Amino acid sequence: MLERMRHLVEARWPSQHRQTPRRDARLDETVDRIAQIVSPKIKAMHDYRRRLREPVQQALDFFRQAANSLVGPVVMEPGLWRTDPLLNACFSSMEQMSGFLRNSESLRRQAAKSSQGEIYFLLTMDRREESTLGCVVECEVARRDVLQTVVTFSDHRAHAPAATLEEARETMARGALEHLAARARAHIVDNRKQIEELERARAMLKSELKLLELERHGLGEAFVDADMRRKLSKGEQALHELASNMAQLRSEFVELADYLEFAVRAFEEPGEFVTFSTVTLVVNRQGIKDYQGQDDPSRPIRFSEIRLADRTRAAFVARCSVADVLADPDRG
Repeated sequence: MLERMRHLVEARWPSQHRQTPRRDARLDETVDRIAQIVSPKIKAMHDYRRRLREPVQQALDFFRQAANSLVGPVVMEPGLWRTDPLLNACFSSMEQMSGFLRNSESLRRQAAKSSQGEIYFLLTMDRREESTLGCVVECEVARRDVLQTVVTFSDHRAHAPAATLEEARETMARGALEHLAARARAHIVDNRKQIEELERARAMLKSELKLLELERHGLGEAFVDADMRRKLSKGEQALHELASNMAQLRSEFVELADYLEFAVRAFEEPGEFVTFSTVTLVVNRQGIKDYQGQDDPSRPIRFSEIRLADRTRAAFVARCSVADVLADPDRG
């Protein structure tokens, strides 16, 4: 009988959707951390955990799926730089790639936990495309001043290093969740700053209008010219617009419940704040895009792109050895 009841429960609520007390506790810990990041005021609401559990879990699942979809893991061994088109495109030389592995503080901290083994991490970079005039070799004939597009990668950074791929992906997902919370907090802070700036602008404008009014009364209405009337009219209109803008900004966060509602909306639609995509380019060893020359044929490279607000970073999941991170640059 008990076995039959267990099967009925599992059929109705599959195991991946059921919460255990341990998972509930961890989710509540995550909710508490997210609420603290967005705004400590959220915790003043008695039902904030209940309201945030589902949106936070949905956002975490979204980022986990995104982490699983990222290109990689790509083996980052310095010796592969010459033969791997992606590594060759992302780093200008084998020495640059070796230096990156040795000099990354996050990788070195992870390597210090173990004297052997591997490290998985997310590599992100800025990608730039520039047009330039170059040379193309076709049928053993060089053509000069040909318009070309050169692709370069810079500002390499290592994120979420871990001993296993699964751990790295989970760290990436939770890092993205906290980044979303930080963006929500930034919106709240920016809202307050805009109100303060508008208040200062209103105070200055009121002072200017007061001086104009004193000047008008001193001259008498008979001597007030059209220019002064125009200044007074524009000043009053600007003052009205400032008041309207301030009222709109203040309306976003009037009560404590507004902070909670804002957090719920942010985590219900994480794709509006962070997007992930896969990009394939064809470049040669010099980074020239779609190069048609015979001397240095182009090869396809594939990587991910992560868009955060108005910034986009190229990325892929990488795997390197602890030995390469801890390597002595003067060896050999």
